[in-house]
Amino acid sequence: MSRVAPRVVAVVPAHDEAEALPGTLASLRAQTRPVDRVLVVSDNSTDRTVEVARALGADVMETVGNTGRKAGALNQALAAVEAENVLVLDADTSIAPTFVEEGLALLDERPELGAVGGVFHGTPPHSLLEQLQADEYERYSVQIDVTGRTTVLTGTAALIRTAALADVARHRGTRLPGPPGAAYDPGAITEDSELTLALRTLATSSPRRRACRARPSSCRLLETCTANACAGTRGCSTTSAPTGSPGSRLGTWGSRR
Repeated sequence: MSRVAPRVVAVVPAHDEAEALPGTLASLRAQTRPVDRVLVVSDNSTDRTVEVARALGADVMETVGNTGRKAGALNQALAAVEAENVLVLDADTSIAPTFVEEGLALLDERPELGAVGGVFHGTPPHSLLEQLQADEYERYSVQIDVTGRTTVLTGTAALIRTAALADVARHRGTRLPGPPGAAYDPGAITEDSELTLALRTLATSSPRRRACRARPSSCRLLETCTANACAGTRGCSTTSAPTGSPGSRLGTWGSRR
């Protein structure tokens, strides 16, 4: 009898994130639809990231010989994960409590959708740099409102079908740049932007928009079609990021940094 793969595994790449991890993992525990497993991927951490993650009940893997930054860490993790979907979540990000539940509902409703992400908002700024970062988050949110389009499935928080990632990996080295078999290109400085381009390269685009409501705040759903499939985008408030899939749709959902 074949083993059924978990529905959702959260993959949390972390480099020296011992201080931020408790809040991130607490937001995962608070999900109205719990994830089936939490895997913290410690990438060359020199602080207590590993110990903190284990103490909080997460599974932990440490990267081996990774020189590909976050992309390389994610590739090592994905090779060890069996799941229908992965929630890629930055270690300094807290997602809205309904992120997983509503993301899965959207994926179930739209089989052609490949991924769901979210708009994001910063915590109250305490420095000029933090204020500028918060302004950029707000600018991106307004851009989605005004244009009805997203430009990136951000790595801050994204619920992605593993089939979509496998499709990208199959085309690396031929239609797409990067080493064959890698979902993320370790040569890319911004791995989430590159993944979005990879997903869209395997498709074509034609946007559509509809409204939705969600707690803890209102949200909007945006869809961007791509050739064999489309990509949808949903935005909610409380903390984080967006989008993408080959022959599938992209999406944006809510979370907060």
